Amino acid sequence: MMINNSLFRYTSQIFIGILVLLSLSCTEDVEQCYHEQCPELHIEYIRMTLPTSLAPAVNLGIRDQLVSKLTMQGQEAEDIEHAAQVYLNNSQTAYPEDSVMSETHQLQWVVSASYQSNEVLSLRTEFYEFAGGAHGFEGLLYKNFNVVTGREMVPSEVFTNLEAFTAFAKAQFHTQQQELSATSTYWEILEFENEVFKLPENIGFTEEGIQLYYQAYEITVYQNEPFYFHISWEAVKEYINF
Repeated sequence: MMINNSLFRYTSQIFIGILVLLSLSCTEDVEQCYHEQCPELHIEYIRMTLPTSLAPAVNLGIRDQLVSKLTMQGQEAEDIEHAAQVYLNNSQTAYPEDSVMSETHQLQWVVSASYQSNEVLSLRTEFYEFAGGAHGFEGLLYKNFNVVTGREMVPSEVFTNLEAFTAFAKAQFHTQQQELSATSTYWEILEFENEVFKLPENIGFTEEGIQLYYQAYEITVYQNEPFYFHISWEAVKEYINF
């Protein structure tokens, strides 16, 4: 087994944490890996220490997200490192040496802070998974935390008026579609099922503003690639609750 842990101090306004890098390949005592390339797993995530009002919620949110991804239903893991070993064991058991799956199975998972202030912390998770087939699956996940209360924020807490922001985002979405269609002959305008606009499951903050990120198939079943667009802080400030 190969485990590389690299730690460095990560500081900003009021946040102190440690970035943990975990790269693993399969254990040598599993026979499937004697003749085939083992599954690969690369994880980077923040382990926050300060502020004490925020750190427990952030660390628990990251832990639950990763453990859920790395284990199967009914399996338990004490921590992320244990969950990573469970994932590798599952992969090796599922894809024996006579299967090309064991040569290609891999997961990359990177958690970082995309935006932080005295009011909100936005965590961005970039992931890529390949388990055989024509291509892998990649995307983004966001978690937003209220720095004061330490709680993860739901959309109704992020926006002053969720209905008004949804209408505004709908107009921005269609503007983006028209611009892409005008500048690229290959772009096909995305339309929601039954023409009913919906906010994405993942909304996060960056230094430039707010990002709305739609996973593949979240807009329509024919949308096989993620789609995202940004709205500047200046344009969105009247809708933000901080």
